[in-house]
Amino acid sequence: ETVNSLSKQYPDTFWRFHADTEYPMLDIINQDHSLTTLSYHISDQAAIAGMTLSPDGTILATFSSVGAVKLWDVTNEFKMVRRLRDMSEDNIEEFYCGQFVDSQELLVAGGKLKDRFRWSAQDEDNHILPCPVKIFNIETGHRVSQLEGHAEEILCIKALTFKEEHYYITTSQDGYIIKWCMDNDWITLKESTRMEDGITCMAFTVSFLPNTGNKFFLAACDGHLRLYDFEDSLFVRWLDAPEQEQEQEQEAYSSNKNEEQQQQQQQQHAWFISRGAEMCDVGEGISSIPNTCTLHKLTYPNVRGGKFQLDQVKKFSHEDYHANSWLVKITSNGRYLLAPTIYGQIFVFNMSSGQLTAILKEHEDGSVKIYTYKSEMEAML
Repeated sequence: ETVNSLSKQYPDTFWRFHADTEYPMLDIINQDHSLTTLSYHISDQAAIAGMTLSPDGTILATFSSVGAVKLWDVTNEFKMVRRLRDMSEDNIEEFYCGQFVDSQELLVAGGKLKDRFRWSAQDEDNHILPCPVKIFNIETGHRVSQLEGHAEEILCIKALTFKEEHYYITTSQDGYIIKWCMDNDWITLKESTRMEDGITCMAFTVSFLPNTGNKFFLAACDGHLRLYDFEDSLFVRWLDAPEQEQEQEQEAYSSNKNEEQQQQQQQQHAWFISRGAEMCDVGEGISSIPNTCTLHKLTYPNVRGGKFQLDQVKKFSHEDYHANSWLVKITSNGRYLLAPTIYGQIFVFNMSSGQLTAILKEHEDGSVKIYTYKSEMEAML
């Protein structure tokens, strides 16, 4: 009852850009509907480690190891409109991740901070410093706040509202997941809490469970997926699930049921996809075993004391699919899975059949993190 109430108060935005929405998305890929790269050019002086789209879909932010966040106008041929940089930072800064907040007036970002005057022989790089979360005002381009707490690289940042309180949640290579409780301005820190389990060595990313009002989330930690209660990995609504599963899912997502019907409904579930970085047994970041992406089904408990159940549904793999990089991200519109590699390719899998539908190769050799395609309609994933 509590989770149902929370989910109505804080409805999910997971499915805003999805194959069954009013937005033009990739829906069919075959010989008659092939993928074509667009002529738009997005670049930086160094590796682009991540990206995020504004809530209205008009601004794309890219995060780079050169210490700046670039903003691109999606509606105007991806022209760069602003560069965000902390001009008061004396050390070497890299940005890996971030998110728009507060109706796009702010952008929160994080990554790596290195000592300009110290060298680490172990890392073969400048000595790493405690890594802050930085909040920028998009209009002025200035850093307006800084959150201290992580000792190493920040790999994921999410902004959310839970029980009328605003939060950032971050994961780091230092093994900690931190939730930052913010004031209404999303700038002033009220308190921060480290979610310690005494086990985690590295925390890579988090995904909140659909229709739980941000109460539960999955975290990719070390070689595991761990379920957390927010108070104490990429979800997708699978369009081509078997018909019986679709009917059950539509029931679970319906909000027009009375209490008696809710009690009688079958257990709610969600689909999500995970991708791991395999243990390297060859060298140079390469494994002799191809990487895999896995479609999971997570079934929610519907009785007091019940347990979440995790089932593996399907694996997506190919002998040439190698993606051994923590920062490489997969994406999906519910019908196709797009999985980049460390060689500049993008493998496109059909989620229903598991078939490899296409391989895109428009980048030079190197990890791919950002992509634009054209099918029947122009679409941004």
